[in-house]
Amino acid sequence: MLRTRLLHRAIVSHLVVAVPPAVVLGLMVVDINQRTLRADAQQLHLSVAGRVRDAIEADLEARFELLNHAERTLSIQSVPLEDKTRLLRALVASTHFPWLALYTADGQLDSVVRPKDGAQAPDPTLQPELRHQARAKGRAVGRAEGEDKLIAPLVVPLKVGDEVRGYVVAPLELERLMPRIEALQASFLGPLGRLEVVDAQSRALMASPALAPGKVLGKNSPFEGYRGEGQGMESVQAGISTTFKDSQQEPWLASLVSSPELGWVVASSRPAAVAFATLSEVRSRTLLLALIAALAAGIVGLVFARGTATPVLQLARSVRDSARGGFEAEVSESGTMELATLGQAFNESLRRLDRYRKELRHRSQLQVRLSRHLTPSALHELLSQGIQRTEGGRDELVSVIYVDLARGVSLNASSDSHGVVDALQDLYAETCAAIEQQGGRVDRYSGDAVIGLFPRSLVGEPPRAAHEAAQDVLRRVASLGERWADIDLAVGIGMVSQTGQVVMASDGGEFTVSGALVEHAATLQQSAGRQAIEMDAPSLEALS
Repeated sequence: MLRTRLLHRAIVSHLVVAVPPAVVLGLMVVDINQRTLRADAQQLHLSVAGRVRDAIEADLEARFELLNHAERTLSIQSVPLEDKTRLLRALVASTHFPWLALYTADGQLDSVVRPKDGAQAPDPTLQPELRHQARAKGRAVGRAEGEDKLIAPLVVPLKVGDEVRGYVVAPLELERLMPRIEALQASFLGPLGRLEVVDAQSRALMASPALAPGKVLGKNSPFEGYRGEGQGMESVQAGISTTFKDSQQEPWLASLVSSPELGWVVASSRPAAVAFATLSEVRSRTLLLALIAALAAGIVGLVFARGTATPVLQLARSVRDSARGGFEAEVSESGTMELATLGQAFNESLRRLDRYRKELRHRSQLQVRLSRHLTPSALHELLSQGIQRTEGGRDELVSVIYVDLARGVSLNASSDSHGVVDALQDLYAETCAAIEQQGGRVDRYSGDAVIGLFPRSLVGEPPRAAHEAAQDVLRRVASLGERWADIDLAVGIGMVSQTGQVVMASDGGEFTVSGALVEHAATLQQSAGRQAIEMDAPSLEALS
């Protein structure tokens, strides 16, 4: 009887000592993962909102460039009026502007250039604040108005010398920006996510899923409590993260990014339940850890009825210290065989949870980084196939080619921004095809550059394979130059052949090397001319 009571008390005491720390550790694990997932989700929201803002401002910049071209045409006094009118009609006909209007210095409509009769007419009077802003800053964007579709006037001053003689005005049709916004929302936020653009009065300008144009967004939206004019657009130009509750009182995560010149704010948001979907698996694993701890404590209590309270307390103290120190801290594995086994089980569980958290963070960060260089469809295909993690590497001879736009090539001046994107996508596709055709691997993208690797374990003779791939890239880019005659496509290639550490993927395929080789190849690329290859000494010697 006494022995039974002693055993019962020993088991209870072990459970009381061992299980609460396991539960506390589990709660800490969930809290750490929730904070990490929240940070990753808000980083994704900031990236998507920033891309929407950048796409709007790029389109705006291209349209202002067209207006400036029209203003320069009108300001040339030596050109007859009939020739100016003909040039303006050709400009309007070749763009997406439905009309181009000329206003006098006092804001009265003077004339309208339309590609065909029946196009929508502009307002008869130009607002004083727009005239003042255009004179002060060289251009202005008006308030978006309209019933069926929203249109914002773009204004530049018409100058003869330093004197403002009038204003050139064209419409910015917001519906033309919607396909890009819808594509970003579908690719990165999913069907439950939202992308919304409002003006300084929180009126909805564009949204995916669609909203009624001009609807004021305040309560139950990312703009709850926000007033752009009061806070100043600069306050959210770099981006802020926030939370709100929708009309069903469900919590959402959101990020806001502003464009001060337009006076617009972009919001990217998703339900918190979507962002934390993977947390349920973490909770399940945590409960399993607590159950294992309880079973282990019961076994220890049955086998060792005496003399185990002190070691168990030491183990609990170590568990608390590990929880405060994060996943990298481990509990002691000393003591009796059973306590050592329990410590090993906790340490192994900590390592597994640490790898799982890093996998989540790696996937989110990789998605944000790849979104700068890949189309949404390509990014979705890559992520849907899964990402292989890597551990370790080996030293071997490897050749690296660094392919980037040649010095002097600038694509920013092109007014056909969509054409530039398509041309760059063709350039990347042809470069990757040339690398893979010679047995190499596309390591990664760096800005506009593509990095190709040719390790000996894959190609046998890395310098020769890399050189043939580089020559094939030049031939393909030259062919692209014929296809995109209006866009200056020319590359320079840096090539390095040295012994470096090649990191292996879990499926056995090499896919990255130490950064020193890549930096050396990038330096050589800067010295290469247009459609030329610059090689280091080992590469030249191997090819001679």
